[in-house]
Amino acid sequence: MSQYDQDSFDASPSPAKRNGSFWLVLLIAAGVAIVCGKFMTSRYRGADGMGTKYPAVGRALPGLELQGLTGDSQDVSLKDLAGKVAIVNFWATWCGPCREELPELAALSVELRDQPDARLLLVSCNNEDTDLGPLREATTEFLAARQILVPTYADRAENTRRAVAMVLDEPYFGFPTTIVLDQKGIIRGVWIGYEEGVGEQLKRLVDDLLKK
Repeated sequence: MSQYDQDSFDASPSPAKRNGSFWLVLLIAAGVAIVCGKFMTSRYRGADGMGTKYPAVGRALPGLELQGLTGDSQDVSLKDLAGKVAIVNFWATWCGPCREELPELAALSVELRDQPDARLLLVSCNNEDTDLGPLREATTEFLAARQILVPTYADRAENTRRAVAMVLDEPYFGFPTTIVLDQKGIIRGVWIGYEEGVGEQLKRLVDDLLKK
């Protein structure tokens, strides 16, 4: 506490008023902290929440170009996804929330195997993805250690991440980030960060879109 603050408290006419002023200041500070916290959280997570309530829902994804990385994955573009419902998940082996989320997505991939019109694209990311060799090696080792058998993709030079960040209107790209595209490439759901049960939420949304 600065000398000025200390003096201002000491200048109170009585201990009771001094204590009252202290608690009033503390209460105001706590209120400001809560408001600021909610503002920062809402800016990152979206003013209206996640999933189908995210503000970017209804916007078209301007572009998508992914490279096959592990398993039987092949290069895929936005054009290749026409007529299909697609879940695109951006994750990283070094990301704690991504590691928590991945088992749910692996289970979801099994559920979607019999859905020819649904795609799950797990995009393994790093800070520099121009050379896919190190990323492929790190991703393969990570999945093998956890006995997770899912194909993964890469986003060389972060081109797709830039397109997603632009359409989501977010100041920076967080991991994990998941978007759901309908058959016309329109965003129908967005999740930034991980919350338990996201796999079930994604499955319900995919099922609803496949019925349309």
